[in-house]
This record gives sequence, structure tokens and C-alpha cells, in this order.
Amino acid sequence: PEKDRQELWLVDPEMEIHMGRRVKCQHETDMFTPGLFAFFQSHVVVKKIDLKANVFKGQMKVLKEHEGNVITEGLVEVSSCERAIDVVVRGAAGSKQQCLAFLNTIMDALAKVMSKKSQGTRVDKYL
Repeated sequence: PEKDRQELWLVDPEMEIHMGRRVKCQHETDMFTPGLFAFFQSHVVVKKIDLKANVFKGQMKVLKEHEGNVITEGLVEVSSCERAIDVVVRGAAGSKQQCLAFLNTIMDALAKVMSKKSQGTRVDKYL
């Protein structure tokens, strides 16, 4: 089922650090392999890349925990045109390094899946 972004990404005054990246097809003729995002979701869940994932259609909320407390959380979404994937992460004050590491973990997992399942798709990465 698809979730409303506001349901997945509630305003949280404790989360003061926000950062993100967008992976977008370079040209209108480029597109991701059908099912790429589902492969990515499976990769994160099966490999358990040291994070907890809640999977929805075209979306995934990921949490990095330490001793049962959420340190950072992320939201990964496919754009409505299915030619871009947005990754945003957030964390409490003072967690800039943890957020950056978390963002890089997600982006590395996405790059790994793209290299296997969407070869030849030319993309740009934006901050």
C-alpha cells in the first residue's frame, strides 16, 4: 500500500539535522529498469544493512537505531514520473556525521542495486 508522505515523515522538533540526495535519469529517454525500487527495497530488507525498514509501494522509511533509540531516520521515494529517487535523512542536533553516514549507506545500497538491475541508465546525483 502507498502511504501519504505526511504519515511517514511526521514533523519532529527533536530532529534538527536534515539532508538528502536525488538520483535522477539524465535524459528524457533514460529510465530505470521496471521494478528497480522493489529490488532496492528487497536488498535493504534481506541484507539488513544495519537498519530497520518499513516498505511501502514506491516508498521506504528506514531507521538507524542504537540500544532501541532512533538515532537517524530516512525516507526513500520514487518520484511520480518514476525517473528519480529521492533520499532524505534526519537526526537530532549534533548528529550531522551520523546523518551523513546514514545517507551514504543508503546511497551506496542504491548504487549497488542500480549497477546490477539498471545497467546503462545514466543518472545525475543532486544534493
